[in-house]
Amino acid sequence: MTTGCTSPAPIRLAFGLLVVVPFAIALACTGCNSAVPQVPRDNLRYAQALRTAANSHDRAGFESLARTLARDTEAGLIGTAEAAVYADIVALGRAERFADAEQRCLAFLREQARR
Repeated sequence: MTTGCTSPAPIRLAFGLLVVVPFAIALACTGCNSAVPQVPRDNLRYAQALRTAANSHDRAGFESLARTLARDTEAGLIGTAEAAVYADIVALGRAERFADAEQRCLAFLREQARR
């Protein structure tokens, strides 16, 4: 009679659940799978305004910023990749996922500071 685990399958499963899965989720959530565009220094004001709206739980602020972002994107002041980042943050704000929106803003701003 044997006691304990003699098969490596449960060990692999436990390893996958405890190590690999959280690591994969962390990569997906932090945006490591996609490149963060480098933006002009003046354009950081958009991310800062979005962060303020998120921190204030200001859904109307997100709507106002969405209009400003659309206008400035159309005018060529905001690039396509940059506009996509802001659109993701606006979507989080519209869904009232304010903490997620703020974290996304912070991650974006940190990445810009590294460049």
